Formats: sequence, C-alpha cells, structure tokens
Amino acid sequence: MGNVKAAEFVLRGVSSINCLFSDVEVGGIRFRCVNGVLVGRFEVVNENPEVMAKLLALALSLVSGCGFEACCVGVDSCMVVNVPISASVTVGLGQTPEQMTGTPIMHMPITIQVSVSKAIDLDKGMLDEAVKLMDKLWDALRDPSTNKRAEGLLRVVRWWVSGDSR
Repeated sequence: MGNVKAAEFVLRGVSSINCLFSDVEVGGIRFRCVNGVLVGRFEVVNENPEVMAKLLALALSLVSGCGFEACCVGVDSCMVVNVPISASVTVGLGQTPEQMTGTPIMHMPITIQVSVSKAIDLDKGMLDEAVKLMDKLWDALRDPSTNKRAEGLLRVVRWWVSGDSR
C-alpha cells in the first residue's frame, strides 16, 4: 500500500467566504466553512499534504476569480476559532511609557474594524471545478513534458494571489 496521511488545511481568501453548503465532500476532500474560512480534510498517499492544499488554493483562485491561500496545513487538525482582530495597549494614568514602572496600569483594548469587500459565494460546483483543476495541475507537474509550463503558470497565479491579498 503506501504511507496514508489524513491532512487538514484552511483556505482563506481576501473576501469572506459565504458557503452555500454546510458540509460537503468533493473528489475525496471533505469541506466545511468555519468563521469565514474554508476548512478541508483529505487523505494523501505518499504525497506531501501541503503541496496538495496549496495546489487546491491556486485552483480555487483560478475558478473563483478571488485569491485564496492555504494555511495551517498539517496531519493534525487545524484549530479554527473566532478570534477578533484586536490589540491591547498598556497605558499608565497620566504618564509617558518611560515613566510607567511601578505605577498602576490600565489595559485598554483597541478593536480594529476590517471592512471586507463582497463575500464570495462558494458552492459545491465551484469546489468540484477547483478539485478537478487541482488534479490536472498535479498531473502536469509530475509529467516531464509539461512540468516547466505548469510551474510557470503556478508562479503567475501565486503572484496574482499575493497581489490580490494585499
């Protein structure tokens, strides 16, 4: 047989993801939406799960027209929690930061509002297209006659995703 690994990954996009499904399996990958990101779980045999998750992110970017990136790829599950974007600032009463040693300190949370452009509607059909494209890209990368062209295409898509996410 081979070395079978169950891997979990998170795909996040520039826009929030509005899943039109709750839990779906497409092409051997189980998808669910959690807190505006897409979580996937799949099994790989003798392959690097990170490569597969990144290929899926690039394929979904091409299919959806919105840049996606893979993060938290691993054989253990990814913890996806609803963490607000905030920072904590320490302020001494009436003092500059240099004067704050030994004085009472007040913690003031600062919440940063992030405006997200239009949420992307993600359905099973879009995931199906992305998984099929991922398989084709994977085959092209392994084929010596198409390897260089596939690498070039993926480099362009990675740059596009990088620009889309900034």
